[in-house]
Amino acid sequence: MPQRRSTSDRNAATLLALGFLLFCGVGLLALVALVMPQALGLVLVGGGFVLVCGFHYLVWGWWLSSTAPPPEEEIPRTAPPADLLD
Repeated sequence: MPQRRSTSDRNAATLLALGFLLFCGVGLLALVALVMPQALGLVLVGGGFVLVCGFHYLVWGWWLSSTAPPPEEEIPRTAPPADLLD
């Protein structure tokens, strides 16, 4: 049976693939910007939207969840009254 690759090898391969994808994306954006200069403005607006969403996630997701009050004590359940069971 072949041995599994280590976690660091898998992480390196993933990072390499993401870097290549980013490189291809920037290259395609450069070609589109040569033909249509407005594309750069669209990317800037989209990037601003991503930054605002990321900031919102950090503030509301991480910061406020760490300041949440502790969970309340659970109320023990009792059996229903006998007259409801008939």
